Amino acid sequence: MDILELFTTDQELEKAGVWVEIGSAGEKIRVARMYNPAYSARLREVMEPYKQKVSKTNNDESLEIMISIEAETILLDWEGFTENGQDVPYSRDKAKQYLRLKDFRALVNKISSNMETFKAQQVEESEKN
Repeated sequence: MDILELFTTDQELEKAGVWVEIGSAGEKIRVARMYNPAYSARLREVMEPYKQKVSKTNNDESLEIMISIEAETILLDWEGFTENGQDVPYSRDKAKQYLRLKDFRALVNKISSNMETFKAQQVEESEKN
C-alpha cells in the first residue's frame, strides 16, 4: 500500500472546491474541503468574541455561527437548484437558508469531509463521466 497515494489530496481543490452531482436531474454543488484554510481562519475570527463565554453560547447560536461559516467557506456554489419551479442562483444568504435544512447540511458536510472528494485523480475521473 502506497501511503502517499492513499492520503494525499490536491490542496488547491480543497480550497477552490469541487463540483459534486447530488441530484438525479443534474443538480450539483461546489464544495471546498472542511477545515480548509479559509474555513479555519473564519472560524477563529468568528469565535474570538466567544472565547470567554463558550459555555454560555446556546446550541441555536452555535448552529447559526457554523451555518454562516459553512456558507462562506464550504458551500461555494450550485447549479440546477429550483424553488417552487423557479431557478435559484447561488448566494450566501440562500446557502445559509438551505444549510439550515439538517439533511442538506449533513450531505454538504459529508462531501466536504470526505478525503476522496479532493483527490486529483478522483476529480479527473468524475469529470470524464
